[in-house]
Amino acid sequence: AQDFFAAFGHDKYGTSGNDTTINQADMEGVTFIAVQALEKRTQELQKENSELKSELEKVKVDYAARLERIEAAMNQQSTKRNIAPVK
Repeated sequence: AQDFFAAFGHDKYGTSGNDTTINQADMEGVTFIAVQALEKRTQELQKENSELKSELEKVKVDYAARLERIEAAMNQQSTKRNIAPVK
């Protein structure tokens, strides 16, 4: 109860409860706020994950295009030197 009061007993509205007992309503309020914070964090992480997936897809496309250009250049050089093309 002392730790709970130290953490949650004083807010912008004043003091609530005491350091010897925990009121059920106080516990429910803290639990509700914790659930809200977890939901907010989950939404932020989902957004970040979506952004990272999009960025990764762009990197994959860029990598494939660069690889194609490199292979084309190597094949041009192979053709000029009469060497089997790269696949």
